[in-house]
Amino acid sequence: ELAKMKETDIKTPEEIGEREKIDNEIKELEEKKSKLVKAEQKEEVKQPLVSSDDITVIFCIDISGSMNTPVDAQVGRTMKYVRDKNSVTRLEAVKAAVDSQIAKMAKEAPNRKVGFVTFASSVNLHGDCSQPPVTLGHQYSEDFFGMVEHSSNYSQTFLSKPIQETAPKLLQRLAEIHTAGSTALGPALVASAALASKGSAGSKVIICTDGLANEGMGSVEGRHLKLQEASNFYTQVGQYAQQSGVVVSVISLVASECRLDLLSPIAGLTGGDVLRVDPSNLSTDFSSLLAEKVIATQVVVKVRLHKIMQFSAVPEQYLSADKLIYTQEVGSATRDAIVTCSYSMKPVVELEKFADVDYKNLTMLPLQAHIEYKALNGNKCLKVITKNIKCSEDLSEAKKGMDKNIVRSHCIQSTAKYSKHGMYGQAMEQAERISSLPVAKEEQAELEKGVQVIKTAINSTQKYQAKHGSKQQLDELSSQINQALKKLSLIHISEPTRPLYISYAVFCLKKKK
Repeated sequence: ELAKMKETDIKTPEEIGEREKIDNEIKELEEKKSKLVKAEQKEEVKQPLVSSDDITVIFCIDISGSMNTPVDAQVGRTMKYVRDKNSVTRLEAVKAAVDSQIAKMAKEAPNRKVGFVTFASSVNLHGDCSQPPVTLGHQYSEDFFGMVEHSSNYSQTFLSKPIQETAPKLLQRLAEIHTAGSTALGPALVASAALASKGSAGSKVIICTDGLANEGMGSVEGRHLKLQEASNFYTQVGQYAQQSGVVVSVISLVASECRLDLLSPIAGLTGGDVLRVDPSNLSTDFSSLLAEKVIATQVVVKVRLHKIMQFSAVPEQYLSADKLIYTQEVGSATRDAIVTCSYSMKPVVELEKFADVDYKNLTMLPLQAHIEYKALNGNKCLKVITKNIKCSEDLSEAKKGMDKNIVRSHCIQSTAKYSKHGMYGQAMEQAERISSLPVAKEEQAELEKGVQVIKTAINSTQKYQAKHGSKQQLDELSSQINQALKKLSLIHISEPTRPLYISYAVFCLKKKK
C-alpha cells in the first residue's frame, strides 16, 4: 500500500484554490493520510518499529601523542588507569570513561556488540578484543573504498560476541592502550563506520579526539589550500554512515585543537552529536550518547506551504519548488530528534497577484509534512502529516496558542544554521529573538549565558574569518549552545496562526511516546 501511495497523489498547497475549497482538500488529504497510517500500522504489527538493544557500538579512540597532555589533576584522583594522581592525561580520562560505559552496557544491554578502534600514525582494529589487534597498513590511508572493504571484512570475526561475554577482554585491552605517533583521524573514522555498518540499524560510532587530522585521508595540517578537499572527505564519510544506518558522534576535549567545523557534517548527516567537553564530564556525555536509541534511519523531512505563504529564517539552500518546500535530512532519528521551521504570509504586493485566493478573509490555512524514513526492519516508509491551521488577526489570540519553548528551540537551530553558512546578521537576529522570549526563572541564567556565548561567537568569528578565512570557532560554539539547550519540551504544531505578517506556529515533528 505504501508503495502505491506516491507523492504526486497528494494534493500540494499550490493546487488549493479559494477559501471554500480548502476544507474539501484537507478532507481528501486526511483520507489518504489515514490509508498510509493503516498500512503502516498493519506492517508494524508484524515488525514493530522499536530500537534494538543488539546494535554495534564502536569507540574510536585517539591515542596520538597529544593525548598524553595533562588535564586538571583534580579530575583523576578517583579515576582508574591513572598512573600519577597529580598528572592525569587526556587518554587516561578517556579510558576511565569508556571503562564505565563497558561495565554499564554489560549489565543493561548485554547483547550489544562493542569494540575499539584506536588510531595514531596508523589505525588499529581491536573489535571486541576476542582476537589480537590488526594494524591497517598505510596503503589504505588514502583509499576510502579500500579502507571500507578491508575493515568490513573483519566485522564477522572481530565483532562476533556480545558484550556480556567480551567485557573482561575489552577492559584488559583498554588498560594496555598507550599513546604514540601522529593523528590518522580520517582513516580511523572510515574503518569505524565500516565495522559498525555490519551491525543492526542504529549502530553507533563514538569518536574521542583532541587533535588535528595530520595523517592520511582528511588530513588538514600543512594543507591550508586543501581544506575544501578535507571537508568533502568528511562529508563523504557522513553520507556513507548515513546510508549504512550508523550514527556518528564526535567528542572533543576542551583546550584541544580539534577541527570540529570539519567533523560536524558527519554528525549532522547521521543524527549524531558534536560535543566539546571537560574530561571530568566524559562519562556522563558518553552515557547520554549511548542512551539515545535510534527509531529510524535515512530520515528526510519535507514541509510544504500554501502558495500565499513563505518560509522565514530558513537559508535558501534548504528550499525548493519556488521556495514552498523545506527539506531537512535528519539521518538517523531518536525519539527526541526534532525538525523545526517557521513561516509567514508573503508581502501584500505578492498576495495581490493571487486572484483565486481571498487572503484577507482566510480563517484556516493548510500545512503538510512528508517524512520519509527507513524502519529498523529495513522497510522504506512514508508518513504524511496534514494540518489545517486556524488563523487570527488578533496577536494576543495567536500568542495564546504559542509554545515559547518551541519557538525558542527553532531560533536556536536557525542561529546555528545561519552561523554555519556565514550569515552573521541573520544569526544575530535569531539570537536576539531567543533573548526576547520569556522563560521560567530556573532557566533564565542558563538561557542568558547561552545567548551571550553565541553572540560572542558571532562577533569574534566575523573577525576571525576575515583574517583566516575559517568558521571553525563559530561552528564549535554554536554546536555547544545547541547541545546545552536541546532539552526543551516539544509539540507537533502550535496554533492558532496569525496570518499577517509573521506566524507564531512552528512545525515540530516528533514521534509520540
